[in-house]
Amino acid sequence: MLYVSEFMVGKTQTYDLVINMTASVPGMRPQVAKSVLMGELKIFAKSKNDLIMTVNDVKVSESLPSVNSDVDHVVLKGSKILDDLLKLPIKSRYENGKTNSVGSYVSHYVVTHSPYEVFPHEFSVFNISRTDNYEVLPYETYKTHHNFDVQGCRKECKQNQRENAFGAGCPLEYEQFQTPMKRSFVQQHNLRTLPGGVLIIDSVKTKETHVADIYEQNMQVAITSSLARGIQGDWCTNHVGARGDWSSTNHVGSRGDWCTNHKWLIYAAMQVLKKIKIAKTLLQQVAEIVVRGDIGNRTSNLISEKIFLLRKVLTNLKQIDLRHLEHSIVSYYKMQHASEIDIVKRQIWLDILPVIGTEDSTSYITNIIQENVNKPDKSISLWEASSVLAAVPSNLKQVTGRTLLDLMRLLELVSESNEPGYTIFYSASYLTVARAIAKACVIEKGAAEDEDEKKLVIDEINLILQKLSVKKQRKPAFTCSKPIVNRFVDDVVSKLTNSDDIAKRVIYIETLSRTALQEVLPYLLSYLYGKVSDLSPSDTDFMKLVAIKSLHNLVDFHPLDKAFGDNYMSRSPVFNDTNNIWNAERRLKMMNVLGHP
Repeated sequence: MLYVSEFMVGKTQTYDLVINMTASVPGMRPQVAKSVLMGELKIFAKSKNDLIMTVNDVKVSESLPSVNSDVDHVVLKGSKILDDLLKLPIKSRYENGKTNSVGSYVSHYVVTHSPYEVFPHEFSVFNISRTDNYEVLPYETYKTHHNFDVQGCRKECKQNQRENAFGAGCPLEYEQFQTPMKRSFVQQHNLRTLPGGVLIIDSVKTKETHVADIYEQNMQVAITSSLARGIQGDWCTNHVGARGDWSSTNHVGSRGDWCTNHKWLIYAAMQVLKKIKIAKTLLQQVAEIVVRGDIGNRTSNLISEKIFLLRKVLTNLKQIDLRHLEHSIVSYYKMQHASEIDIVKRQIWLDILPVIGTEDSTSYITNIIQENVNKPDKSISLWEASSVLAAVPSNLKQVTGRTLLDLMRLLELVSESNEPGYTIFYSASYLTVARAIAKACVIEKGAAEDEDEKKLVIDEINLILQKLSVKKQRKPAFTCSKPIVNRFVDDVVSKLTNSDDIAKRVIYIETLSRTALQEVLPYLLSYLYGKVSDLSPSDTDFMKLVAIKSLHNLVDFHPLDKAFGDNYMSRSPVFNDTNNIWNAERRLKMMNVLGHP
């Protein structure tokens, strides 16, 4: 059944509009250029088919070259020129779920530059400009006019025709042989039924992609837009517009119907800016208490409550909201000239970030680290990044495939090995992924079990009986993304096998053991048995100790598994080699593993 949305005659519907424009070469970072436009779209239904639209409160970013990805944060600023142009009313016809603009247009398009110095500017393919004379109010818009036939983009292939050798891009049906442009357009509509049975557009998501196979690269231009129905705190009050009778109407719904039936929705849609403001205030208050050093007075007794509330607020923020909050935190490279309270506030911020534990906060952490580790002016140092990462796994509320992929983006990220803090960050990036895998895929020995109260351990006999009894099958708390996990393990095993760096081999062994996966045991045993041929005798002995120590991590998750008993451990050369000066220490470590509770 085909559903067609409608607009309520005499009412104004408000939507939040976001347009994200990027140009990039897929797979090559940071070759991404980006620009963003945001605004408030108002649609007034003059009749069932006649709509009048304006865009207000327009904010735009600069055109930013060399950003890391198409989702990188950008700073938006108001634009009076665009605001004045876009707030002019645009009339359109709405029929069968589609709109058609009204007006007369004159257009001329121009290509302004090319990477080729000999590009024939006198033979321009595109000329860009347009005016719209709707209701005697001219303003710039866009429509295509071309001189392709003159430029060698003839509709028919003719003998001895002049070819366009500069890849300027002939349009479909005007290419010499085939177009260098590949296009795709996807649009998703979400509809909502209001009280009274009115079916309206709730949101629209659009992605338009152009891939040009020119200049020996697949240049991709993507324009994504989202249109979401505005749900704001003032929906229960009359909306009075600033331009004439057409906008001086109430929003869709009224105080009597919409607000009465959707109080829960209004509460859930609390403005994000208010949450950010609350978080900023709490951060400032906690920092002031710490700087004053008067923890014992009555006001300061609330510090724990403030920290709890701060964490509560942060768990409700998306990644983009955390970006806005970050603007109030002094950057690492500016700390030398920062005030004491700013330094303390920064430390509180770094301490609480990993405690948030949401998927968005994890993405935010990985993004700010990824964006800064190779910058000369860092907003976060490698030491700080390592400390934040170390606290992430234990606080994760859920471990999804996205979480693991985000964390894996930090592997092999630092380009200079002599960078201060390189080794500790390198280790932290691998161990963080491994510990997240353990949390998602393996059950710790202390996980809750369904035990009969009569089986509670009250003496040593009951302890023995409990260990011998068959346990009920337990399942991990999270879904294990096995393909991602296998890819990570295979990558670490490959690096362990091929690396000549002893320090990195130690990190790889520790990483494998921290996953707590039983399938990594064979890779550790080869080092435990000293069967790695490319190591010197002293390095072999050292790696044996490393392997023994790493087994603690596996035993901690599998305390009663036979694989860690006599079948493997007691036959190790650790117990038979009496000539090596490290042997006594290794035997003690091995006995400690075997006797692990």
